[in-house]
Amino acid sequence: YTIYQGLFGFVLTMQFCTRPFLAEWVLLGWTITLVLEEFRQMKSSDGNSFLNKLHHWMQDEWNIMDMIGFVVLTIGFILKLTTDPGNDACTLLSGGPEECCPLQMTPEFQTSQILYTISFIVLMIRMMNFYIVTNVMGPNIIIIWHMIKDMYFFLIMFGILIYAYGASIQGLLYPNEFRVLEVFDGVFRRPLLTVLGETFMKEVQAWGFEGLADPSNSPTDSDPGAYCTNATTKSDLLQNMADYTTLSMRCPQENWFIKGLSLFYMMTANIILLNLLI
Repeated sequence: YTIYQGLFGFVLTMQFCTRPFLAEWVLLGWTITLVLEEFRQMKSSDGNSFLNKLHHWMQDEWNIMDMIGFVVLTIGFILKLTTDPGNDACTLLSGGPEECCPLQMTPEFQTSQILYTISFIVLMIRMMNFYIVTNVMGPNIIIIWHMIKDMYFFLIMFGILIYAYGASIQGLLYPNEFRVLEVFDGVFRRPLLTVLGETFMKEVQAWGFEGLADPSNSPTDSDPGAYCTNATTKSDLLQNMADYTTLSMRCPQENWFIKGLSLFYMMTANIILLNLLI
């Protein structure tokens, strides 16, 4: 299994091509044997019917992780085959690394890469199951696994605080944002990174953005000049994004309430984390 994960890592980092080559075919064939092994385990489980055997098999969390990893990998592989490689020289039966392994990937192809990555992470975590049988590491892994389960209740409570702060700060900094990905980034990523030490002080205080959206700078793609825009309407922002790819970022709105809210959030979040560690 360690060799299998090493091969998976090689495909993911050095040979993730629009069409599979030898290493990836070996990986997929090996994955099929592991899937068949899971079916064998399911068939040998206790129970008189298929549903009973399936229920008994799914009581083991490691089997569920196996299923998630293999299903996500299968979806990623199918998505890869259905993605247009964008190069006529690259086909399923012909083409080499030069034609089929681009250094810059399309968004559709990146989706397949992300699915491969998720599968790799899940199957790597699943490797901890092999160390449970050891006298030293086994009990520690079991303890950590139960701690993670108990931590879910804490994450629910912590998630309420994150969403409350994230939605508030996003609305105050960038009101009426219409790009869904930008909203999710501001609502969830910014609060999480703030707890971990990235305070976004320049953005929250608007220090690093004063005067950076001066139209007289005449930005271009090669010389951005002003790298945020003070566009007041959706159409103006879309026009700026079409004219200058470097101006896709909005300048944050300065607001006195943001400073106090950020301080209160950081104090509260760190107190909760400190109590958890204690």
